[in-house]
Amino acid sequence: MGAIFAVIAGLVVLIARLQGRIPVMGYTPLMLLVAFFGGLATLGLGIIGQYLWLSLQNVRRRPNCIIRSVEQYPNSVPREERLSRRSIDL
Repeated sequence: MGAIFAVIAGLVVLIARLQGRIPVMGYTPLMLLVAFFGGLATLGLGIIGQYLWLSLQNVRRRPNCIIRSVEQYPNSVPREERLSRRSIDL
């Protein structure tokens, strides 16, 4: 959203300068640079936020799926855990 606003603001300032509505020298390049780097900063923060969100999801260690029963899917549980479950069930 911020990057879109920066691009639109930059286009508005550029069009106003080309039409002669901005008499101050140096205002247009300054505003274009602020809009450009503001858009880059927003993009960078979005990438960092996505990376942190994926890291948080991986840290939670939630299973990809829930197994209904070990007997139905015997290869889905490690061998050591299957052996311990069998000894408890006996």
